[in-house]
Amino acid sequence: MVFGDGDGQVFGRFTASLDVIGHELAHGVTEHTAGLLYRNQSGALNESLSDVFGSLVKQRSLGQSADQADWLIGAELLVGAYSGQALRSMKAPGTAYDNDALGKDPQPATMADYVDTDQDHGEVHINSGIPNRAFYLAAVAIGGNAWEAPGRIWYAALTGPDIAADCDFATFAGLTLAAATQLYGADSPEAQAVTAAWTQVGVLAAANSAGDGAGPADGSGSPAPTGESVVAVTSSGGFAGQTVSRTVSLSQLPAPDESAWRDVLGADKLQELHELAALSAPQPDRYCYGVACDRPVIDVSIPEQHLPHHLRSLFERTLRRG
Repeated sequence: MVFGDGDGQVFGRFTASLDVIGHELAHGVTEHTAGLLYRNQSGALNESLSDVFGSLVKQRSLGQSADQADWLIGAELLVGAYSGQALRSMKAPGTAYDNDALGKDPQPATMADYVDTDQDHGEVHINSGIPNRAFYLAAVAIGGNAWEAPGRIWYAALTGPDIAADCDFATFAGLTLAAATQLYGADSPEAQAVTAAWTQVGVLAAANSAGDGAGPADGSGSPAPTGESVVAVTSSGGFAGQTVSRTVSLSQLPAPDESAWRDVLGADKLQELHELAALSAPQPDRYCYGVACDRPVIDVSIPEQHLPHHLRSLFERTLRRG
């Protein structure tokens, strides 16, 4: 596992939050049990399960019951003027932060606001707010320590024999209800709380209208054709799930970068990297870069682990412009 040390202006060191450490360890549990694909709804479930178990680690360490916990993820990460805010709120998705550096927390709390886009592998860090809130609602309704009955139910669903790698929200909701029924009984308060939680966030009611969560393929979308070459670069993902985009005309770049871009766009390297990346599963909490150009026509998405250092540096310099 790799934890960033922050920029000292917005973020401090990422090991300052116990729930962040628990989150990353939980990715390993998911990888070696359900193996949830890191894209769209299964990817958002992957992220949500890490938030769930990361939060439970923190709550157990602090001896907090479900109603005492703050249900924040990464509350210790933001520094300076941004202290007191967090990266995600399981209790109230969309309210964790609101500042000039990060903008406003875009997480939806219900399926009515599900984000269908190609960024961050289908916004796995954004749409995770929906199953996050479902767990919070179930935990507070059941009461007591969230790492006991609610945590057992979610863990049983994750590690049970019926979960598939492409599991969507509605299927996982059914698996948690089945686990609650098996562990505590069909008419138990636990089973009733689980049903009510998934219904309140719109997953059970929206099972037919939300589709399978496949979404569009990763990519940044080609910019509109112009009289000169224009390149659009996008960086999305990371633990914070941020997306940064920049569209520039190549002629506006400094000479070394303009030349570097023309060399890259004139070869097949980006397409080769894009095709290579498609053969392997995305890695949780890492960045993905999208490049689109009108002349020549290119629209690719490449995870950071497949990028040579000089290309990632070029992309980052372009993103910092403007």
